[in-house]
Amino acid sequence: MVTNVIRDLREREAAARQRRDYHHRKFDQALANLKALGARCPGVACPKVQAAGEALSKATRGNVHGPFMAFADAILERARFGTEIDDSASVERLANQAMNYMRELAHHVDREAETQRELQLFSYTLKSTKAAKREAPGSRGPLG
Repeated sequence: MVTNVIRDLREREAAARQRRDYHHRKFDQALANLKALGARCPGVACPKVQAAGEALSKATRGNVHGPFMAFADAILERARFGTEIDDSASVERLANQAMNYMRELAHHVDREAETQRELQLFSYTLKSTKAAKREAPGSRGPLG
């Protein structure tokens, strides 16, 4: 019975680790896309937006929020006070793409944290079960 519980916990631990790693990779991919978008700023020639985009392109996993907010503020300012009608569609497209990448980042960071907690729970339970098995090898209790 205990070996079945241990086997099940190992499988769940491995599955949680795979899900965590998947969301970690997807977060990194979305961050790379956001950074590339910031570096390019397609169709928007505003120096302030481009400077904020350049700062965003240098953001790291741990500090993406500040540069993103500066980028979003620059896009918003450009949308409000920009005088060129021709680039309004580009500004709107840039804003939508940036928001989509940030939503994706938020989704994956939430899922990664959730699966990390699951992984910790399964690891702790597995260690506890193994310790209980070692302590009472001959008992016929609920785990023996």
